[in-house]
Amino acid sequence: MTIKNNRRILYAGSLTPYGTCLARFHGLIALGHHVSPLDYDSHLAFRSRLSSIMHHRFLIGPGIVSLNQELLRRVQEGKPGIVWVDKGAYFFPKTLRKIKNTGALLVHHCTDDINVHSKHLKYYLKSLDIYDAHFTSNALNINEMRKMTSSYVSFNEIGYDDNIHYPLKLNSNDNYFKSDIFFIGHWEENTEQNIRALVDAGLPVTVRGPGWQGIRDRKLRAQVVKSGPIFLGDYVRAINGGKIGLGIVSKLNRNTTAGRIFEIPACGTMLLAVRNPVTERLYEDGKEAVLFGSTKELIDKAAYYLKHPEERKAIGQAGRQRCLANKCSWRHRVAEVLAELQARNLLRA
Repeated sequence: MTIKNNRRILYAGSLTPYGTCLARFHGLIALGHHVSPLDYDSHLAFRSRLSSIMHHRFLIGPGIVSLNQELLRRVQEGKPGIVWVDKGAYFFPKTLRKIKNTGALLVHHCTDDINVHSKHLKYYLKSLDIYDAHFTSNALNINEMRKMTSSYVSFNEIGYDDNIHYPLKLNSNDNYFKSDIFFIGHWEENTEQNIRALVDAGLPVTVRGPGWQGIRDRKLRAQVVKSGPIFLGDYVRAINGGKIGLGIVSKLNRNTTAGRIFEIPACGTMLLAVRNPVTERLYEDGKEAVLFGSTKELIDKAAYYLKHPEERKAIGQAGRQRCLANKCSWRHRVAEVLAELQARNLLRA
């Protein structure tokens, strides 16, 4: 199948450098498409706390209105063939209906569990039948959404940004980012239990991310929490500076993968991840990543590979090669979306 690579696409998403939308936007550009960005934050990042609450909690306010008006104006003037909406929490159904009438293909992409975030996604959930196609990175949402809409629904796996996630040699000024076993991500009770088990076994763990600085166990907090959220270059240095990266996924979001499942191997660092059918398909256990299915297995394998650096490094290198071979970057993921739309005759060749 010949995939057209010069489509006119209007991409709407939160284009902050701290999320994954920007990587998908850049991925579409890298494929040779003419992509025009509409950044949510340029309309919603008002200075007052009240306007922020109105926009993000109640989904009302001048920023929401102006964002809808701008989306419609850009479609009517630019006449894109595809309007790609990333996590369309802010668009009114009436706005999307007007866009649909222009003949543009309306595509929605989301990496979150729509059931967990249903309150924030109320406009989106009222617009399911207006979109031509929905792509989700939450496998459990597939069948759930197919019962909610007659529009096309499909899976699009999480990816990594190949522009920033790659092996990096740290210098003498980067000691802050070095660690033995590390976890980078938000706090959840399940994750804390795993971290606590490693610490109780006498293993050195470093944790970075939101929510950890508020955990009740002060001793554990002082022992493992290095910082709050880190992004971009600091995030990549922390992965490259660690010996073993923990691939624990969110139970609250009902995830089977997460960005770290791809980002850690992409940097050439050994991934120690939760065993499930997805991670077993992605990596060969013991050769391209190390998988665990119990707390004891987590502790035993973490301890073993800390003591065997050559094996650990070989797994990290093989994991990167598997990541490249699997074509797991966001550039490849967005290409998969367009190819699938074309294969399903939703998008003209």
